[in-house]
Amino acid sequence: MTTGSTEGGTPFFSVVIPTYRRPDLLVQALESVTAQTFFDYEVIVNDDDTDRSARAVVESAAADRPDVRFAYHENDQAKGGSGAGWIAVALVALAAAAAAAYYLFLR
Repeated sequence: MTTGSTEGGTPFFSVVIPTYRRPDLLVQALESVTAQTFFDYEVIVNDDDTDRSARAVVESAAADRPDVRFAYHENDQAKGGSGAGWIAVALVALAAAAAAAYYLFLR
């Protein structure tokens, strides 16, 4: 799922947020990112939950902020919120979805 747009095409940077069963914290993270005064970015959420708990949060954020490009990536590989696995999976999602030259990971 990819929504929204960035004026002029490629965003300046990508904000990558790996998440695992923490929709309340994801809401806070997305609110914080979208409250910034710099708008040339995209948000990529990598969901590690088999129940896809982050999907509704991303869809809601995208509906509230159609001016921001959101991408939702379902992780079908290693599951769980701990360990270094999230880095590898987030990098795979980033390579598949990111359009920017610079990346920021929120954990």
